[in-house]
Amino acid sequence: HYNEPNTESLFHKTLGTDFTLNKTGFRVDYDEFENDLITLQGDVYKSDMELDRFLPDTAGVNRLKDNLDIYGGNISSKWEHQISDKEETQLQLYYDKDVRSHSLLSRKYQTFDADFQYSNSLKERHKLTSGLGYRGIHSDLDGSSFRLNFNPAKCKTQLYSGFIQDEIALLPDKVFLTLGSKIEHNNFTGYEVQPSVKTSWLVTQDQTLWASIARATRTPNISEYDINVV
Repeated sequence: HYNEPNTESLFHKTLGTDFTLNKTGFRVDYDEFENDLITLQGDVYKSDMELDRFLPDTAGVNRLKDNLDIYGGNISSKWEHQISDKEETQLQLYYDKDVRSHSLLSRKYQTFDADFQYSNSLKERHKLTSGLGYRGIHSDLDGSSFRLNFNPAKCKTQLYSGFIQDEIALLPDKVFLTLGSKIEHNNFTGYEVQPSVKTSWLVTQDQTLWASIARATRTPNISEYDINVV
């Protein structure tokens, strides 16, 4: 539990008269199996904050009191499996729900993530890692009270991804070259290919020098495509 009586802006003006946050969570690790480690964790939260808003109107600036309500929670699980001394897999699942509402905007996001990764060191001087991923986001947005609207107000976006990389030991335990690529598909821009090259040098046990060249893309969100301002 956390409570802050007053929240101030950079100009030392009171933005809110009260902020309250309640949060609780858990974590469980299970390692009774010889080659497996299972982790389950999650938390829930709820907060309230009183706000002062300054909105322009025909008479100048209108000041109004508002209340920001936030609540939600998440849960995640991870399963690590050791196939052999040189092979291992990892599966991770995640779900999150976040709801925020005040007089100007109400939004609800539900996110589901699934990631699978496989790595092996079967060949001398090579460590091969590959993986698959999925992310689905359900969004429900309502901003009509502030002359904003989202079309559509309810939307589902999906992101599929896969990657593969090979870490090559040019000098064993000293100099490495990593080659790889990631490919994604999202609702907004379609397919995106992101190749990468990285070199690293382990100077000491505590010092590493590295250089990397990569292509990275950012997935747009719904507010960049589906928002209308009146």
